[in-house]
Amino acid sequence: MVVLQGGHRTAVPRRSPRGGMVVPIARLVGYVVVGWMVLSIAKLFMGDPLTIYLEHTQNAILRNMSLLISLLLHAIVGAGVLKAVRQLGIAEDRGEIDRRMGLVREFDEYWEEDVAECSEIMRKGSKSFFLASWLLPEWVRDPALAMYSFCRKADDDIDDGDKAGQVQRLPPPQKRPGGA
Repeated sequence: MVVLQGGHRTAVPRRSPRGGMVVPIARLVGYVVVGWMVLSIAKLFMGDPLTIYLEHTQNAILRNMSLLISLLLHAIVGAGVLKAVRQLGIAEDRGEIDRRMGLVREFDEYWEEDVAECSEIMRKGSKSFFLASWLLPEWVRDPALAMYSFCRKADDDIDDGDKAGQVQRLPPPQKRPGGA
């Protein structure tokens, strides 16, 4: 097991008493650093409400609690960013994408038709989501388009609130062989 400490790689045996605490602490520090970088970039554009609040707060307990909450926020954001980067790394692996898409196509023979229909719905109804979805890998994009187009149609039907609008917009359900 290797841990980064002060820019140096340090080997820590798995069974040592120190090794049990160093790895979680190193992860937490990494999460906080990444979160700090991401939130610092966001604060350049939005400003920093926490700093403004702390400047006007005289109570030391509230100030310390706010700083602790800020530290936790940085750790949470950092953990999320690092997890997303890891997932993108997995997503970009061609073998992984091919394996996942192969499973979908193997068990759903109508997958291509369904994706084309959902893409058409989104191309007409929500251009911004449709264009933004092209930033996603294919194995994430197609299910996201399907889910969003379903939600969009369901929301339109509820907003209209009448049977005529529903029948006009939705084609009659087709029975698929094999109970799919």
